[in-house]
Amino acid sequence: MVKLEALGWDARWQFQLDTWSEAPGVRAGRVSRVDRDAVSVLSARGAERMQVSGAVVGDWVAIASDAIEILPARTELRRGGDARRVSDLAIAANIDTVVVVEPLAPDANRNRIERFAVLATNSGAKTLVLLTKRDLVSDQAAQDAVQLIASLGLEAVALNATDVDEVRAFSARMSPAETYVFVGSSGAGKSTLLGSVVAGQELATGEVRGDGRGKHTTTWRELFLTDAGALVIDTPGVRSVGMTGDIEGIEASFEDIQELAGLCRFSDCTHEVEPECAVQRAIEQGDLDEDRLRRYLKLRKEAESHAARAAEQGRGGERAATKGRKHAMGVLMRAKGR
Repeated sequence: MVKLEALGWDARWQFQLDTWSEAPGVRAGRVSRVDRDAVSVLSARGAERMQVSGAVVGDWVAIASDAIEILPARTELRRGGDARRVSDLAIAANIDTVVVVEPLAPDANRNRIERFAVLATNSGAKTLVLLTKRDLVSDQAAQDAVQLIASLGLEAVALNATDVDEVRAFSARMSPAETYVFVGSSGAGKSTLLGSVVAGQELATGEVRGDGRGKHTTTWRELFLTDAGALVIDTPGVRSVGMTGDIEGIEASFEDIQELAGLCRFSDCTHEVEPECAVQRAIEQGDLDEDRLRRYLKLRKEAESHAARAAEQGRGGERAATKGRKHAMGVLMRAKGR
């Protein structure tokens, strides 16, 4: 049995629970896994299986004898859909830190790191880049990669997930009762790392291919407790990281370009062909990497296209994906007559 405080419960959550209902017997639980037929919930009674529409891993739920509702999330990590599915996909809720796991070998993918960082910023959580497979590159290469990520305004740590001391040091920096969601590409090493830090759990890991990359084995999202008391959410590896229609995270992740854009002659400068463009001038002077501008423009275009497609179809991507979660908020307000 796990105490709610160990799962991240605090006075603010208690207030939300009291807002939902003042009837005796109402209790709280946290969603630890979502399957097609039901969800797994951790509560003061232990692990329970329940029917909760629209829940994602990390959600807190209010449980009464005749109803189960999702408490409004403080933070939520989402990624965009594709041309066939406009609606965004909720990955995890109520997270404190998004850990972007990226392998150093054969090469760390800066584009993928930036994409995850944008989604992490949009979620409202902090971002940490974890560079794995340090044992497959030189110390200098690992140090250069950490410095490169730092130049993007992100905190980065490089480690060998099979080294007990390095894993122990990384685990020690995770705070008890705080929630960390691990995201990354297939074979990045998430399951190998988490298998070393979670308490009494077995996480499947895939064999390593000849190019140094593993095969992804996690096929669902699940919340675990680490030996040190932190909460971690493991997620399946992804092949593509789609943008949502929210551009705030893009602007926050590319603050250097945003600052330069404020110096352009035209307020609607596209930073491509306009005269007196401060961004293009910075590239010419060697103060800005042209590839970074290219990635920034591509992300903005994707986000704007996603938002436009959602509007054209007469529905917001977020509204379509979170109908059940929005309904939960309505229930909370109606319960108090608001």
